[in-house]
Amino acid sequence: MREFVFTLSYERGVDKLVDAFIDHPDVKALSTTCVATAEHMWRVDNLFGPESALDRIEELFVDESRCNECHAVSCDTERSHEVLDRAPTYRVLYTHRREIHGCHSIPYLAVEHVGSGVLFETERTGSTYEWTVLMPDDTGVGRLYDAVNAELRDGVTLDLEHVTSQHGWRAGTLTATELSHAQRKAIKAAVAHGYYETPRECTITELSERLDVARSTLQYRLQRAESQLFATLVDDMP
Repeated sequence: MREFVFTLSYERGVDKLVDAFIDHPDVKALSTTCVATAEHMWRVDNLFGPESALDRIEELFVDESRCNECHAVSCDTERSHEVLDRAPTYRVLYTHRREIHGCHSIPYLAVEHVGSGVLFETERTGSTYEWTVLMPDDTGVGRLYDAVNAELRDGVTLDLEHVTSQHGWRAGTLTATELSHAQRKAIKAAVAHGYYETPRECTITELSERLDVARSTLQYRLQRAESQLFATLVDDMP
């Protein structure tokens, strides 16, 4: 198997949902399941971020008058959504979409130009929407790339990231769902600034100053996040 990874970048004003992600850069959406046939698509997405931002994005995400997988100017499809799980700092959303005519989603184009047995991962943050397509080794990606590129609406650009042998399908996406937004922010900052390096590149005091959070508060958030993540990791071990 190999991966075809590309990114769609949107200018502000092109898509209401993208505008909401641009307005709330701390929000991230990851797909844990996305499969498609020539006529249907099913996917599950996990959204992480502050509660007020997620409320707005969820409202747009489940709006059945718009398509979250389409990059064409207009679209005529049937789609339905369901909230599978909800907490203050995350949402789990299910989507079923049926192609009708005149608007082809990216999963539809992949099935049409690559064939069946294709899987997808997606990640949305800010103005970017990254797609990873897992496909058999003996399939070409040129036709898929051309098909996606041909249907781009104004204000959307397509960037090819890489085509390579599959090296690590996203696993454990749900391991962080129980973390609060504050805990995830603390963990990400700790990793980014070398707190977990050996030797450490910053102290807990320096990290708390960067985040403008009390040292004791930051330490508590990191300890709770570490405890939850390690517990999940141990539970998943054979």
